[in-house]
Amino acid sequence: MKKIKKALKTKKALKTKKALKICAGLAVALLTIAGIYLWNPLPPNPSSDALSAQAENYDVEIIRDNWGTPHIYGKTDADVAFGLAYAHAEDDFETMQVSVSAARGKLAHYQGKGAAVTDYLVSFMGVWETIDKRYATDVVPDVKARYVMQFPVPLFRLQLLPD
Repeated sequence: MKKIKKALKTKKALKTKKALKICAGLAVALLTIAGIYLWNPLPPNPSSDALSAQAENYDVEIIRDNWGTPHIYGKTDADVAFGLAYAHAEDDFETMQVSVSAARGKLAHYQGKGAAVTDYLVSFMGVWETIDKRYATDVVPDVKARYVMQFPVPLFRLQLLPD
């Protein structure tokens, strides 16, 4: 009789341990899923007010003809460049996002594992490290001065799109 009671207690203890392991596994799985769902490694998009404030620095007019072709007029090259970018964004913003994401090595975040090769190549070639390391020494001061006059914030560092 004692052996039977001991066997029953052992069986009950094993069932309890198994139930606890299952509950713990479910809890870990739920926490992992919740963490993945809530995790956002990208900075927030700038507010529309911040973007509008930047846009007010340019004097540009975009006139579209009957076929939708943009004709861009501005007082300076910077004005026209801004107008071109604006018209391009109106026409095909998705392609711009893909290009920027690829250049930043973040394309797989949006397009999945198939785009990881592009991200790997950007990382492998050290594109951003090279820019940070060589910009000060390899770009002629005259070019830097003109660039800074036209673009006070370096275009390749603007956070118009999330990293």
